[in-house]
Amino acid sequence: MGLFDFLKTTKTEPTEKRGVEALIPLRSVTTVSMDTALTLGAIYRCVNIIATSISQCPIQVLRNDVEPITIPSFIAQPTLGMTQRQFLYQTATGLALEGNAYWLITRKGGAVLNIEVLPLGQVFVETLADNTIRYSYNGQVLDPADLAHLKLCNIAGRATGLGVIQAAKKDIQNAIDIREYAIQFFTDGAVPSGILSTEQHLNAEQAEALRTRFVETQQKNTPAVLSNGLEYKPNQLSPKDLQWLENRQFSIQDACRLFGVPATFLLASSGDSQTYANLETVNRAFVNFTLMNYFGCIEDALSALLPRNNYARFDLDNFLRGDTASRFASYESGIRAGWLTRNEVRQYEGLEPLPNLENINNGTTTQGI
Repeated sequence: MGLFDFLKTTKTEPTEKRGVEALIPLRSVTTVSMDTALTLGAIYRCVNIIATSISQCPIQVLRNDVEPITIPSFIAQPTLGMTQRQFLYQTATGLALEGNAYWLITRKGGAVLNIEVLPLGQVFVETLADNTIRYSYNGQVLDPADLAHLKLCNIAGRATGLGVIQAAKKDIQNAIDIREYAIQFFTDGAVPSGILSTEQHLNAEQAEALRTRFVETQQKNTPAVLSNGLEYKPNQLSPKDLQWLENRQFSIQDACRLFGVPATFLLASSGDSQTYANLETVNRAFVNFTLMNYFGCIEDALSALLPRNNYARFDLDNFLRGDTASRFASYESGIRAGWLTRNEVRQYEGLEPLPNLENINNGTTTQGI
């Protein structure tokens, strides 16, 4: 008698037709916030790339936007006990995540002594009945003259800037749900290993008995004997399906789109073949179409603290400079045309000037720069 021949002698009662229902992912109960968004590797990396890029860029001060002047101490080191790089990193992180950054400014006799980046989530912004804005921090109302409010996406009529978390909350929630479901799959076994099916009507007790006996047989590594129309179909899922690779890859690309970071920076497929030449173009596009917005916010806020006609500007030479071959070809062209000197070239390349270098004939010299 076959393993499941007992069905012949077991009295069965017609029951409702039963089937295996697919486990549908449940919506995560997690509220999307700055902390939960940063648990997604793609979002953390995008924010880190933006903040790192901005924080390593030096700031200079120009009179009439042309002539370099001495950099004030509150720009060279905005916060006591913190480097300029750390100050810029904190500012850029706030702008990237929530579209806002708040600077508490300390003055003495009208001169700026210190600029502190206030923690995100601890500054409360209210629009009063007379349309004025009130800022509160740690339960105290702040004097607007002592606060600089930087907005990344400044929309008319909004008291605060609009950040990625607020603008794309559902997209971030979707990425979290995909990740959590993938984790649940391995933890709880979200999909059955196979399906036992039959044309016969089974009640709950018979179905459980069939499943138990079949599992016991498989655990003993003995052949299973199926009869009475019983059929076993294993669920064969590829590693690609098990890990939801396509969906998770899309989540990475989605994060790159939201933050304006090239997908290649996260080692994600962008759908295009990348070469050295167009990678340089991608880097320039990242500066022009993503970082420039951050640079502008910070430059405007710092320039407002400087005397009239003095402006803070990021030095973007390291970002925008071309590859070695392109730079040297440009230098040679400039020297031969007479609008660029050799010592200026050395300055651009971070080298000390050499005496009498400019007296050498442009067309015949073989002396190196």
